[in-house]
Amino acid sequence: MVFQQAVAIKKGRRGALYLVLALSFFGCKPKLAQPEAETMPYAQLLKNLKATEAQLEQADPNQIDTVAVNHFGRDVQIFARRFSKDAQAPIFFWQAVQAQQKAGQYPQAMALLDAFVKQFPDNVKRPDAIFLKAFIAETGLKDVELAKKVTKGSLRLIPIMFWHKTPNCCCNSFKVK
Repeated sequence: MVFQQAVAIKKGRRGALYLVLALSFFGCKPKLAQPEAETMPYAQLLKNLKATEAQLEQADPNQIDTVAVNHFGRDVQIFARRFSKDAQAPIFFWQAVQAQQKAGQYPQAMALLDAFVKQFPDNVKRPDAIFLKAFIAETGLKDVELAKKVTKGSLRLIPIMFWHKTPNCCCNSFKVK
């Protein structure tokens, strides 16, 4: 019906324009794809995350697949949301942050650290996450003011013993032995 009305309005160039406008107005919108991880069973999602993490860890930093890194970060957040009580959820967050750093995607790494701090407020690694976020802001993004802003109000969370840590110390403390 809508198609016939749009064609009847005018033929030619304007008719095509009216047709496009009419179809877009009346709901011919593409359905956005839902990430596969949203519906994947626990065991399969865990297996996929471990495989992707191993692949990204072995990848050459100059040839790392940024699409895979972004998908890994997205899937880690989905895993943590769906299975927040799982002990591996915080570990996957840190591995995703490392992958984002390796790929040079510092804003995405900081977003993952934000999500970690919000999702796991009682985690013992929360101070490390705040420290690492400030470190990325200063060294990766070269934004000292952002680093100061990140740590302002959070210094009470970062004990003095963490002040000498490097980011690798923070990330290595999460590795499964």
